[in-house]
Amino acid sequence: MVFFCGAGVSMAHAKLASFSALAEKVINDLGATEDSKAKKLFQKFTELNKEPHTRGVMSADHIFSSLIRSFDRSDINCSVARSLLPTGVPALTAHKTILQLARSQGGHTRLVTTNFDLLFEACNKKLKSVTRSNLPHVQFSDNDWGIVHLHGKVKPDYSAPDRDGFVLSSSEFGDAYLAQGWARNFVKDVLGKFVAVFIGYSADDPPVRYLLEGLQQSNGANHNIFAFQSADDEAIAQWDEKGVTPIVYSLDQEGTHAPLWDTLASWGTRTKNPAVWKNKLLIKARRGPDKLLAYERGMVAHLIKSQSGARAFKQMNPPLPSDWLCVFDPTIRLQQVQDKAYLYPKDEIINPYQLYGLDSDPPPSDRNEEFSQKDKSEVWDAFVVNERDHEDLNNGHLPSIRSFRSSDPAKLPARLNYLAMWIAKVADQQITVWWAGRQSSLHPDLLRYVNNELRLNKEKIVPKSIFESWNAIIELSYFYGREKYQEYELKSRIDSFGWSSFYIREYSKLSAPFLKTGSFYRRSIPRYKRKQLNKYSLVRVDVEYPEGIYDITVPDEFISQILSTMRINLERAVEMEEEFSGCVQDICAIEPDESPRGINTSRGQNLSAYVLHFVSLFRRLSSIDIQEARNEFRRWRKDDPVFTRLRIWAAGIENLIDESEFTTEILSLNDEDFWPFKGERDLLLSLKSKWNGLSENNRKLIENRILKGPPK
Repeated sequence: MVFFCGAGVSMAHAKLASFSALAEKVINDLGATEDSKAKKLFQKFTELNKEPHTRGVMSADHIFSSLIRSFDRSDINCSVARSLLPTGVPALTAHKTILQLARSQGGHTRLVTTNFDLLFEACNKKLKSVTRSNLPHVQFSDNDWGIVHLHGKVKPDYSAPDRDGFVLSSSEFGDAYLAQGWARNFVKDVLGKFVAVFIGYSADDPPVRYLLEGLQQSNGANHNIFAFQSADDEAIAQWDEKGVTPIVYSLDQEGTHAPLWDTLASWGTRTKNPAVWKNKLLIKARRGPDKLLAYERGMVAHLIKSQSGARAFKQMNPPLPSDWLCVFDPTIRLQQVQDKAYLYPKDEIINPYQLYGLDSDPPPSDRNEEFSQKDKSEVWDAFVVNERDHEDLNNGHLPSIRSFRSSDPAKLPARLNYLAMWIAKVADQQITVWWAGRQSSLHPDLLRYVNNELRLNKEKIVPKSIFESWNAIIELSYFYGREKYQEYELKSRIDSFGWSSFYIREYSKLSAPFLKTGSFYRRSIPRYKRKQLNKYSLVRVDVEYPEGIYDITVPDEFISQILSTMRINLERAVEMEEEFSGCVQDICAIEPDESPRGINTSRGQNLSAYVLHFVSLFRRLSSIDIQEARNEFRRWRKDDPVFTRLRIWAAGIENLIDESEFTTEILSLNDEDFWPFKGERDLLLSLKSKWNGLSENNRKLIENRILKGPPK
């Protein structure tokens, strides 16, 4: 970054004149008469600048052009020099602040000014200063520019211009930026390597106007140029029109620019010793984000934007609290305040914006009707790859068309990798697991760091609920790459190319149930005071089913193979449901009830639909090859809540099992399965189907079991 300093810097504390006030001083010093063209022009200039809509129509360089027609150029230059001589001892606070910011880590000073005075040199006698004839070579990145007086400078005694004279009049500005273009070329070189920050200028100052016009007439490249500007809608708009980004600040109650200079002084303190500033900030951050003010959280966010800052954040020991995730993630810190949930009336109401918001954030949508999705996309997100991350990328961070990098995800940029390591360090804290459980996917490196931290760090005692929650998240990660509706693509390929052993394997793979991150009934941030905690408090996992396979027609010759793979997938589905939902018993009746009271919308959803698909395949197998159907039936698990229901239903199929096996199957059911929650219909229909073929003795055995009734 390079500062471009205008007259406002010298006006701030040293009370020197602006460019227009300098013109007035020179007119009076040279004794211009009231009817002189220069005097009349200045009066017109003053009138125009009183009104906002005419301000900038005429600039002070035209006044100097008029003076040159009436007075000797050397007399004008000497008058300018004398007019800039400070009275008494000037206050150099502003100049010292900017010099501190203009010094690189290597100790080199790089500062450009259009001021003629020597107040920067007065801050440090050792500073070198240059003018037009000895401008620094910008292409050499390690050189020391000193103070670059782009438009000339005064002699040490303020008696006249030093060496190259001053750039004052319209014609001199035209030569510098347009005709000869020596100043334009220098500025263009600076902007090619650095970000420019204008300070002490207004948008209609002659140096700014000529500089930007000169750049537009060169190669038309877009440059990074910023300008400090007090809150003034018209002035802000003028900067925008010139392609300069205004950095807006408010004046204090007295109408001075003190807030700007106080801010720059704080910036200078940070720049003087970044390591000390960084350490103090991180020590403060240890208290947690909810104990800091919004601007202090903003400082931590500023730190996290850089690789070195993220590394310092990660290296703090003990690690900084996991609450900082709520600051780093805009979806948390800008979410609306959650009302008390009906099921959890004692839960504390949390306002994320107050606890975790940054000073740069817009108010959240519940208090700001204009807060749109576009605004949300522009707020800071610690986990989004930024420009500096792109600069750090190398071949290891990029995918490849072959080799191991073609199938593995790209490495994280260094900054994000440090954040992943910090997340692993606080993996035993509730908010970390809660945050991870909200994500649609996580990088495998992060999960590996967490896995190693939880299992290899013997000093850390991890609560069982936290450990189980991470296991659920790691299991979820196995399904991150699963494309939605890919079974429909399989159907299209089978329709085009026909069945083969390859598509049987693909069917087996794509028909398997999978896990997906679920939604919480409440979204409030977990607090550490919560006493009862289990993995479902922090992570919600839903079991999903590939509904597209229900539309794939399986040829008769492949039914047996497909049914075997579906049995394995159904067993997996039961295990997943028992682990994550506990609703395995809630499947619908296998045989539909056509009566009005028997309508069941769940038949086409979730596990019920998955079971009915398996049933439809088994029905087809029993009609094609009853012996193969018997073999399949005997492979079904007996201690499984879903397969027990299937065994009860299938026992009623004609010729599948004999009377003795049917009776044994029914009588061997435990009380829970004999008096099931939703399985009465399937049991009664099986009994109805087989009843007339049972012996008197077997009927009595079953009747006695019914008459005994369910457990009291």
